[in-house]
Amino acid sequence: MPELKPRKPGTNANGNTLGSVVGETPSTAGKAKQANPEVKPETPKEESWWNSWGSSVVHTVFDVGGAIQGLRRGGSDVQEIRLRQID
Repeated sequence: MPELKPRKPGTNANGNTLGSVVGETPSTAGKAKQANPEVKPETPKEESWWNSWGSSVVHTVFDVGGAIQGLRRGGSDVQEIRLRQID
């Protein structure tokens, strides 16, 4: 069996802090872009896959899904209006 390192005190098995955390995180004068930089591909293979077709396929799927949902909603609205006119 592998030898496990002892845990730091005050944490559980997955590293979460036990108990309440007291204190406020200090603010900085820096911009958010510095604190949270853009995600960049780590390998040329990742970059080429996403730029070549990955991004457009994902966005197309979302666009088509949204359009289908809109058409379904529109159809039920039309049917509801027609039923109200009959009554």
